Amino acid sequence: MTTIETVSPYPSATSRDLDGWLSEDLAALHPAEAPTRLRALADTQAARIGAWAAGVSVGLSTGVVGLALLLVTGRISSVPLIGGGFLFAGLCMIFLLRVGHRLPDTGRLRSVRGPARLRDGVIAALVIYLPVTALMVVATFRTGGVFGLIIVNVAYLLLLVSAFVVPSAVLGRGREAFRRRARTDVLLRARLEEDRLSWKPERGTPMYGPL
Repeated sequence: MTTIETVSPYPSATSRDLDGWLSEDLAALHPAEAPTRLRALADTQAARIGAWAAGVSVGLSTGVVGLALLLVTGRISSVPLIGGGFLFAGLCMIFLLRVGHRLPDTGRLRSVRGPARLRDGVIAALVIYLPVTALMVVATFRTGGVFGLIIVNVAYLLLLVSAFVVPSAVLGRGREAFRRRARTDVLLRARLEEDRLSWKPERGTPMYGPL
């Protein structure tokens, strides 16, 4: 039985060198939503970088809030909060530094649900932050405890920034950042060169580039 392989109407991955596929001029000729291998890699890597960056932000925020509590109240019980927060931030930073040098598995994550631009992330955070803060202020007028309100409000704001603003800022510039790393990061570039030489068109992703 003879097997007939379908010939792709799109240019092969080896028809251009890596710099050619990374070209901004080539990207401008194709709609931003057109699926390509390089875009899938960039978007997936940005999602992972955004997640680890959010973890770093959460850890730092926790440590800062704990430090503020310690300085203002003098309670030793704040020390675990400080240590745990900064430790968590450090661990996330290790993974954050590693993920930018590697090619992600695009089969596991191809889309992100949530704000994908800095502006959208800021708006989402404000939409959640302002009503809750208004309720906190009303409750404070009734029960007092201004200091408690300030600490809780700052912690709440930092959490929203970590969850919405930081990831959206990363995602919004994910492809530009990937292009810059691909041109300057020797390890990532070597892996991209290997990928370019071995990649074959996939279902839903018929072209290797542009980025």
